[in-house]
Amino acid sequence: MDNFLIDLTAEDDATLREALVIVFRHNAPGRKATHWLELSDAKKRKTLVLMWHEEEREGVEIQRFPVPLDADGAFEMVYRWLEAADYGHQPDHDGDNGHGFRIYCGACGHVENLTYSIVGVSPAWAMYGK
Repeated sequence: MDNFLIDLTAEDDATLREALVIVFRHNAPGRKATHWLELSDAKKRKTLVLMWHEEEREGVEIQRFPVPLDADGAFEMVYRWLEAADYGHQPDHDGDNGHGFRIYCGACGHVENLTYSIVGVSPAWAMYGK
């Protein structure tokens, strides 16, 4: 479908795996990721973008996976990427924080206007209020 959209912030591995299964079912032709790239925003926060096809984009270095990844393979890669991610400073609030993630794609299933993108994943603080 052309209007697939997801934006989820969570922290547990099972939710990450389930979200990737849904995304690959609905937003990845052939249900495989063949390419990836890492984007940084103005605050140096990183986003890992999985793609189903190579795309030429000036100033963006898109890498090919050695083998195409299905949702399970993508989970292993994303999980390990998040383990090594820099989460930056913890939010200051009346509560506790943990390492979580944001998994998303926007209009037409795109991430940051990349035509062949499947999904973007960013480190995100899981915040627990009192």
